[in-house]
Amino acid sequence: MPVVKVIEEGVECSICLSEFKVGGDAKEMTCKHRYHLDCLDKWLRINGSSPICRYKMPVDEEKVKEVEPHVESHVVSQVLPSKARAALLILV
Repeated sequence: MPVVKVIEEGVECSICLSEFKVGGDAKEMTCKHRYHLDCLDKWLRINGSSPICRYKMPVDEEKVKEVEPHVESHVVSQVLPSKARAALLILV
């Protein structure tokens, strides 16, 4: 996500509602909405979309692939009894 310089006065970050400092930095999403760097980082960790228009951030498929096997094995071990897990392993 690009970091851009703020050139207008009186513009607020829609997350914290504080004004940007002219000449300061802001992150600009693909939807062109701008936010304070820290505000947007915290927001995206929880929501994954623009607070104004709800534009969804693209998912990094490589990171998902890294996490999925761990999640699947954890879910299987929490949901299925041990005999069912053993049968599942034989099928795989």
